[in-house]
Amino acid sequence: MMIRCYLLLALALALAGCASQGGFSKAGIPLLDAPGSKQPVHTQLAPGKYEASIMAIGSDHDLARERGQNLGFVNNRGLKTWLKGIRERLLAVSGITDVPGTVQITANTTYAAYATADGNVMISIAWLTDIESEDEIAAIIAHEISHVLLKHQATDVIGLTQKRLQSMHEMLVGGRMSATRATQLGKADSKALLAAQLSVKLVDTIIMPAWNRRQETEADLLGLDLMIKAGYSPEGMQAMLERLRSSERKSRLAEEAMQQRLKEIAARDPAKAVQTAIDTFVSELASKHPETDQRLDGISEYQERHYDLLQPPKLTITTLKKIRTTRDIGPVLANYQHVARAKNRLEQGKVKEAYSEAVLGAQKPTAMDALPNWILWKTAVAYGKQQQHKKALEIALNSPEPIPDIYNEVIRYNEEQRNYQAALGFANKASEVFGDDPTWTPVRIRLLTRLGRKNEAQGLVLQCSVKTPQIRKECYDATKS
Repeated sequence: MMIRCYLLLALALALAGCASQGGFSKAGIPLLDAPGSKQPVHTQLAPGKYEASIMAIGSDHDLARERGQNLGFVNNRGLKTWLKGIRERLLAVSGITDVPGTVQITANTTYAAYATADGNVMISIAWLTDIESEDEIAAIIAHEISHVLLKHQATDVIGLTQKRLQSMHEMLVGGRMSATRATQLGKADSKALLAAQLSVKLVDTIIMPAWNRRQETEADLLGLDLMIKAGYSPEGMQAMLERLRSSERKSRLAEEAMQQRLKEIAARDPAKAVQTAIDTFVSELASKHPETDQRLDGISEYQERHYDLLQPPKLTITTLKKIRTTRDIGPVLANYQHVARAKNRLEQGKVKEAYSEAVLGAQKPTAMDALPNWILWKTAVAYGKQQQHKKALEIALNSPEPIPDIYNEVIRYNEEQRNYQAALGFANKASEVFGDDPTWTPVRIRLLTRLGRKNEAQGLVLQCSVKTPQIRKECYDATKS
């Protein structure tokens, strides 16, 4: 009976999420109909003032957290003004007003883009260094603001609610066992916990992946609608996806090379191999998108179905060329290309080449940016020239656009030296700087435990279990470090 109740709850939450896809009119799109199969997706948008997502946490708080999920922001006024204009042009044809958010450029050196529930769009600088037309960047922004207009992030509440229910149930059962001094679960409690685990598994492995794929398709198609209505060439969407596909193929080859390098390092230094693997994993963003080939096919079919007679404009190439030759933009993009190459060479073990590229990347106008200086420091250490570049580390640590990798490394260094109090200070500062990002909670718990402050550690574990049940196990395991 209990298992049935939990599974029914999971299904009810799922249906509630489907019924409340923000941005759609009451007519909606039936779950079994493929997005855009009957009419353009933009016709399903309800015109009017934008209503905030239930998952929004406030723009400033949101941006602080996103710094912690990336490698900092690139605050170049010229680039941000250009991207802001593209965003406004696309939103103007959506029929929805007062949409919150900005476009932020992350310092990530690989292709990445996503939107948050607060309406902020994150685009890695790697896209800006590689694209060949304004229409390509418009395609990225159109896709991401489509997620915002459709309030796709609201469906995250489904999985979070399920995990909170499971976490609270486990705590109640644990408390009851402690009070009765029981050594094992009773039959009823065992069934209840199994039901909770099954319902979470159902949401995580069946419902959410299906939603994510559908949402990405909807965002592609609505993004194409917005591009066409705003006067951009739909070829920009095609070009962007083809560029992404090419990058994915190169990434697969790079991953194979990395695996081989890890094996070689492991033979000499197992600890270093583990850390190299962790650093590589942390620097990459997971993707929920369908296969790029499928996305390209879907875009082509949709365009043939709804825009077969359209005479699309040509790609906007001259505007991008003009922007790249601007004195305050061109050198920034060039320097970040050096930074990207330095990072790649370092991961490949080509230390001398990495150092040379890093030196170029940390020159003006990016001489005070966090990532170029951080990469310069890391390559200098690997090349045995850290004494010449201590200032690079200082600049990276004190940058107004901090990056989490620096905090992780400083915490790790102090922890290895058994200076747990200093490590905890940096962990607390990181949590504050990055908008109370729960990523730092297990780290703080581990350090409090090592300092013997077990009551404080347990308090954080309880807070973690209630507020961020998705990392409850990590928080609990941190007390055993």
